[in-house]
Amino acid sequence: MPPGVRSVARPSRWGNPFHLTSEADRPEVMARYQQWLSQRLEENPGFLEPLRGAAGLACYCSLEVDCHADIIIAALDDSA
Repeated sequence: MPPGVRSVARPSRWGNPFHLTSEADRPEVMARYQQWLSQRLEENPGFLEPLRGAAGLACYCSLEVDCHADIIIAALDDSA
């Protein structure tokens, strides 16, 4: 991984605990992660602070698809 890039993939504390299944497509999994992250931030407002200022966030998702890292980036931007 390049210097300064932080992993948000499973099993990191920021990894998406929701999986794509026949019952949960990518939009559903993303919505679940958004809700999950909102709850984490209510419980612990500093939950994302270790990621602030990172050179980037890394996950295993293809760059062509929505990823929970996008939700993390938006949350960091909103709290800046």
